[in-house]
Parts: sequence; structure tokens; C-alpha cells
Amino acid sequence: YEMWSNYPFLFGKGGCYFKTFLFETVCFASILNVTALSVERYIAVVHPLRVKYVVTRTHAKRVILSVWSVSVLCAIPNTSLHGIFTLPLPKGKGVGAMSTSATCMLVPATLDVQPDHPITTLLFSY
Repeated sequence: YEMWSNYPFLFGKGGCYFKTFLFETVCFASILNVTALSVERYIAVVHPLRVKYVVTRTHAKRVILSVWSVSVLCAIPNTSLHGIFTLPLPKGKGVGAMSTSATCMLVPATLDVQPDHPITTLLFSY
């Protein structure tokens, strides 16, 4: 949808928040899933006999639930930084905004107030 018709954004503010929340959650879950698999493989190589008793179905379910829970919690602050942005009317055309320019994006004014986006970027990039 974004590649074919980026604006006007048709789903409103709630749709913008949901799209952003879903995107952020899936990205964080992907990163944490790879991290969890790497830790599990490391433990399997370093402690091969212990893995048989530690890695069970219950353990796997807990890891999956933890990965998605942390992903959801980390996605919430980034979602609040997004919103519907509209371009102002050109000079001489009046005061207001062009409704046909509505785009779901990172709202520039919120970056000055909330440093959540740079913080989660640093946490999940290492």
C-alpha cells in the first residue's frame, strides 16, 4: 500500500498507530528471536549434556512468549511518535493544511520531546 499510494493515508490516526505498532512489534520480535536462537545454540555447544534437560517444550513456549511480550512493550513508545502529517497550504492560498497530503509518518515535533526512538534504535542494533 505504501509503495503504490503513500498519501493520502486512508485509514486515519487509529490505522496509522496500528500499522506502526504492528511493524515495530514484528521488527523487534524478529531481532529478539534471532538473539534467542543464538543464545540457545551457544548453550547447546558449550553445555551439550545440560541442554537436553533445560530446553523443553515449556521452555520454548516461555521464550516465545517473552520475545513477543518484550517486543510489544518496546513497540508502544515508538508508536506514540507517529501520526498523521499534512503539508501546510502554499503561501497565498490561506491558512490550514492540504487534506490530500495526509501521510502516516514520524511526526517531527515529537522527536524533540521524546527520545524513545533513538533509545530503542541503540538497544536493538547491538
